[in-house]
Parts: sequence; C-alpha cells; structure tokens
Amino acid sequence: MNTSKINLRWAIACEHAIADQRTNNLSLINFLEEIKIRVEKGYDKKSKINISTSLNIVALWERLTCDKEENYSFKLAFFSPNNKLLFEKDIEIKFKKDILRMRSIFLIKKLSIYPVSGRYVFKIQRKKESNKLATISEIPLMININELN
Repeated sequence: MNTSKINLRWAIACEHAIADQRTNNLSLINFLEEIKIRVEKGYDKKSKINISTSLNIVALWERLTCDKEENYSFKLAFFSPNNKLLFEKDIEIKFKKDILRMRSIFLIKKLSIYPVSGRYVFKIQRKKESNKLATISEIPLMININELN
C-alpha cells in the first residue's frame, strides 16, 4: 500500500454522477451542500433516523508517476456536528500502469444520523507512517431537521 505518491485534487457530494461512455466526461447533478429533513412532531431526539437518498462522493485523484500499477488505501468517514463518527468505509484506489488521473465515485444509499441540525462532514482520510489517520479532504453537509406541524 502506497499513499505518498497520490494527491486528491477535489471531492464533492452530489445526488447523481453520470459518466459518458463515449467521451468519458462526467456530469455531476444536484451538488449537495444542504439537506432538509422533516420529522414527526415530538420525535425522539436520541434515536437515529435514516436518510434515504442517492448520495455520491466524487473525487479526482492524481499520482506523480505512472510507470507501474499501484494500489492506494483510504477511508471515507461521516461525522456529526459534535464530531461523532456515524459512518466509515474503506476505499481502495487502483491505478493501472500509464494512468496518472482517476475519478472515483462512492455511492451511499442510506445514512443514519441523530436528528440534530448542524454541520455534518465527510472526511477522506489516509494512514500516515505512524498509522494515525490524517484527513486529506473535508466535504461539509448542512443538515436541517424541521418538525411537521
């Protein structure tokens, strides 16, 4: 596993990511900066609620050399406004020989959150030589919880 020769150029959250097979162009539809959720009046604030949505984390990776095939490992983590870990997934990036840039699309079909409004954050992390995780990118997502009348 090699993490020193790769750079994350950008990462965003969106509802749909569509790659054109002919041109390899990517269409990103409905960027997600904020989600509004309506809940029943008197909901239990200590119980998690599920957000069922098509959420994609799209990233562009670039490496410095392309003389051989290489694999890279990362983590995608989702944190609440009080920095509590809610979701975590291992990411494997596999670059073939002669490829310098690559996009990755991570589909998340459901998120479970505590019904608290605030700034949630997706973090893309990698292990440092000390085996501690270092955050290399953050994607903020405002979630607003509103009670139905």
